[in-house]
Amino acid sequence: MNQSGTVLVLVLWVLALLTVIGGYYAVEARIRRNLGQAAWNELQGREAVYSILRLSALKIAPPGAKRQQDEENTELEGDVRLYPDSTPYTATFGDSRITFRLQDESGKLSLNKVTQQQLEKVFSALLGEDDQRALVLTESILDWRDADNIVRTDGAEDAFYADKIPPYQSADRPFLLLDELLLVRGVDMHLFYGPLHYVSEEDYEETGDEEVGQATWSGSFVDLFSVYNDSAGINIAYAPMILQDVFQGTAGKAGAAGKTICLQMKWQGTRYIIYWA
Repeated sequence: MNQSGTVLVLVLWVLALLTVIGGYYAVEARIRRNLGQAAWNELQGREAVYSILRLSALKIAPPGAKRQQDEENTELEGDVRLYPDSTPYTATFGDSRITFRLQDESGKLSLNKVTQQQLEKVFSALLGEDDQRALVLTESILDWRDADNIVRTDGAEDAFYADKIPPYQSADRPFLLLDELLLVRGVDMHLFYGPLHYVSEEDYEETGDEEVGQATWSGSFVDLFSVYNDSAGINIAYAPMILQDVFQGTAGKAGAAGKTICLQMKWQGTRYIIYWA
């Protein structure tokens, strides 16, 4: 009787051990499958981006070209020209249907050339009556890129950033990446990634009622600023609506961003953000 009980216990231990081993390999197989699927999705996304860039290089309209009436189609079928004015285009690659936009960086304000007056105008239009926040953003951006450690009235230098976790220092040099804005005092994720909304005054005048007016521009600092435009001016033809309203052709001549192709890919949630200059 004792021997039979011992055998039963051993059998149960063997079954438990086999169950644990089987569960381990099942979990490992699931992890490997998920990793493989993630790698495959990433590869497909990356190759789709490269396909869009190759296609865009062939179809993009030359600088200064005006859109024709018969070019309103945003499906990339046949001989369709692409315009870097943030128009959404749709392309099909195999089983994937991808929507993308092209933006000419010369239509954005240069972070390294923009003047204090230009920054104040843009932030005042974007933030409405929040004048103090507009001043903080303006002077903090200027403090970040200037070579000295002298703090403007509403700006920020090393002493301010030393209290951050982790602490860091002001760059005191030109912006190298647009993402540096996230380190500047006053700039948060909402301002950088959006959505921010802007309604032109003309829309309010037409409706006569601010509650009826609809936001005619939605974007973020990503759509307004660039490190690739080498001039304090902007190309109004490719500028976001808010910049067109604010400057109305007075921002000066755009720089030579269109002469160079720069690519920066960012995976954000379920989509790639492509910076094209």
